[in-house]
Amino acid sequence: MAAGVYMTFWFPARPVWLWFVGFRVRALLYFNSRSVNNFGSIEYWFALIKVIAIVVFIVLGLATILGI
Repeated sequence: MAAGVYMTFWFPARPVWLWFVGFRVRALLYFNSRSVNNFGSIEYWFALIKVIAIVVFIVLGLATILGI
């Protein structure tokens, strides 16, 4: 989404969603065209980022509830 916002700076007549879809499709094609080993590695790191984000949000939520 950020790429779409940045691109509207140079091309203001185009809607943000058009850039978003374009960059999203390009990224999806790139990741799917990689070898299985690279694709598995990318999926591993994305999954790790998601798990870390969930843990951080749980800790922040508990800290907020406990008044820390």
